Amino acid sequence: MYKRFSLDSRVLLIIALWIIMLFMVTSCKEESRSYKEQRVEVDSVTFTFESPVDYDSQDFHMPENNIYIVFARSSPEGDHNEILLHVDTIEPWPERPNAKSLLEFDLELDRNRSDFRLLERSSTMVGTIRAEQVVFSYSTSAFELNLAVVERRTYFDHGGLIYNLWVSTDQRVADTANADFEHLLKTFKFLD
Repeated sequence: MYKRFSLDSRVLLIIALWIIMLFMVTSCKEESRSYKEQRVEVDSVTFTFESPVDYDSQDFHMPENNIYIVFARSSPEGDHNEILLHVDTIEPWPERPNAKSLLEFDLELDRNRSDFRLLERSSTMVGTIRAEQVVFSYSTSAFELNLAVVERRTYFDHGGLIYNLWVSTDQRVADTANADFEHLLKTFKFLD
C-alpha cells in the first residue's frame, strides 16, 4: 500500500557536503572582518561608530567645533592608502547653511577632477538618520601612481552641524571599501 521513498546515498552525500560548504563559507565571511567601536565626544556632540580594526587612525582634528577623523588601510605594497574612511563635521556657513548645499558645493569642486563621472546620487540611511549621498569616480596620479578612485559621500544635518561621512578608495578594492563603509553607516549613532 505504501510506497517506500528512498534517496540514493550519493544524493544524500552531495546534499550534506553542499550544506557543510554553505555553512563554512557563511562562517568565514562573518569572521573575516573585525570592527572596533569609536566614540567621539566634543562639546555637545557625542556619537559612536565602528571602524575596521585593520585600518589605522590617520588624523583627528577638532578646529573649533569641526571634527575631522580619517581611518586608512594601506595597500599591500605600502605605497599608498588604498582605502580612506572619513567622518567630518562642519559648522554651517551663510553660503552653505545645510547638508544639501554643502553636497552641491563639494560636487561642483569634484567635477573638476580628471575623468570625473557621477555614478549615483540617492538617499541613504546613517543609523536612523536620512542622508543624501553621491558616488563618483575619477583618476589621479598621486604619489606617482595612476589610480582609478571611487568616492562615496553622505551628507546630513544634526544638532546644528553638517555631517559628511565618506570613503575614498582605489577602484581595485572598492567592494571591500563599500562593505566597510556600509558597516560604518549602519553602526553610526548619536548618544545625545
